[in-house]
Amino acid sequence: MSQPNFKVISDSLNALATEVPNLPNIPVFSVMEGLERIAKRVDQTSQRNDEISLRFNRVLTAYEQRTIARAVNSTICNSQATIEPLLTNDGNLPEDFPRNFLEIEGASEDTIKKLLFVYGQPTDGDVTICKRRLVGYLGIIALYI
Repeated sequence: MSQPNFKVISDSLNALATEVPNLPNIPVFSVMEGLERIAKRVDQTSQRNDEISLRFNRVLTAYEQRTIARAVNSTICNSQATIEPLLTNDGNLPEDFPRNFLEIEGASEDTIKKLLFVYGQPTDGDVTICKRRLVGYLGIIALYI
């Protein structure tokens, strides 16, 4: 389904607002003010639409990267093998991301819960449960705690 071109709509409304004063016997100021308000709202809607589109593309790109990273991580069968990092929704790599499974095993409860929080995962439970949750989220299935 095609989307409206808000730029074209905005330009048309601006042109209309410019031409209305040339019409005789019409209360120009109220019509022009109304058209200017509409043109402003269309511009705001267009900007908001662009922001949403950018945010959606950023989240989609991170999702695709995480899917590929999980597929790579699912092949890990050695506790010293490098973990493919998963990006957050804003496209960043979390601080203290573990390089391998041994780093997850040796990580503190605070570090594990911080990673879970950054990824939007539940942080309840003891450290063992949280480590299992993180390992599962990362896609490491062969070494699952």
